[in-house]
Amino acid sequence: MKTETTLDVSEYTDLPIGRNHLDGPKNGADYRDNHVIPALDEYSTVKIDFTKTLGTTPSFLEELFGGLIRSGYIDTSNLLNRVHVIYKYESVKNNIKKYIIEAGDHLEKNRKK
Repeated sequence: MKTETTLDVSEYTDLPIGRNHLDGPKNGADYRDNHVIPALDEYSTVKIDFTKTLGTTPSFLEELFGGLIRSGYIDTSNLLNRVHVIYKYESVKNNIKKYIIEAGDHLEKNRKK
């Protein structure tokens, strides 16, 4: 496995919005499945850089990061250790961490049922 890569989200779209294909072609599920997962398959550390975007939406971020957990692709601690977000707003990075933890908690709670 290679060491590290950086994904520049602005190369995908300058305004990452939406959860899935119902919200348009450039959405969180598509970015997760076609960019982030292949990078995680190849690299031990993946940096996701939102610096050059015009902004983003909670639905895009939750589907991208929470979806990695809900799909069973990766567990919470592994995701938090391997993926690093580059963004100018600390509050957005904190929300991303919250989405990851909430998805993991939800998955764990449903396993116990």
